Amino acid sequence: MADPVSILGTVVGVTSLAIQLTQILHEYCDGVSGHKDDVEYLLTNTEQLKEVLVRLEDFIRKDSLKLSQSFPATSTLYLTNTRCNLRLTSLLAHLQNHVQGSKTRQAITALKWPWKTREMQNISAELRGYTQTFHYALTLDGCELLLKSSSEVTQTLQISLHSATITDQNAINIGLILSTVTPLSEATLAIERGVQKLVDENFLKWLGATDPSARHQMIKKKRSPNTGQWIFHHTRYERWEAGALPILWAQGIPGAGKSVLMCGVPSILSLPFS
Repeated sequence: MADPVSILGTVVGVTSLAIQLTQILHEYCDGVSGHKDDVEYLLTNTEQLKEVLVRLEDFIRKDSLKLSQSFPATSTLYLTNTRCNLRLTSLLAHLQNHVQGSKTRQAITALKWPWKTREMQNISAELRGYTQTFHYALTLDGCELLLKSSSEVTQTLQISLHSATITDQNAINIGLILSTVTPLSEATLAIERGVQKLVDENFLKWLGATDPSARHQMIKKKRSPNTGQWIFHHTRYERWEAGALPILWAQGIPGAGKSVLMCGVPSILSLPFS
């Protein structure tokens, strides 16, 4: 069983992502050129998803079905939340990567739309599937069904789909739900890999944002000869240099002189401290 905090927390987390996505899409509507229809189409689908998620969050908070007891991590609704979380995280990462953290008008007007029309249509279709699934969960019968495994849900919905009394609109809605809840492990893994790739790329950009060598040389020029030679005779330094300690950690408040002190270390090992 999933614990009740993680159940509500999962829905709240997905709702938060949907809100962030609508906000950044509004920026693209103001700034992007050449793909305005695509942006507005994706924004419409994202806002619909956000509204349903807000209602689902409120529904779970009321706990009318005692969800804290009957919401296992293997349930279709829980897994759908997880997959939706992955997709929204991936979309946000792509869009934020193009925004590059700048909020200036000049940057906004230079925004680039990262998807072709066909890709955007596939993404919008996936979001509509999530929206319809979460909307289905807002009824007692629908939520009780989505608490079951994906194979049970798929079997039940397929029977409904072939009912003689089903309307065209209900058939479309069930088709959207089936496209979402049917196990698609490869698709989910692809999204996970895409998210991880973007996280890794952003982390590497952050690591390489500054070149410490220029600051190191600047501090070295200002350093008086033989300043801080005592550190090379310190027991901890000697143990680190000999390989007995894996890390040499210089701790102190900004301006205490850490960088100046460490400038005497052989340059291949030196990094300025802030």
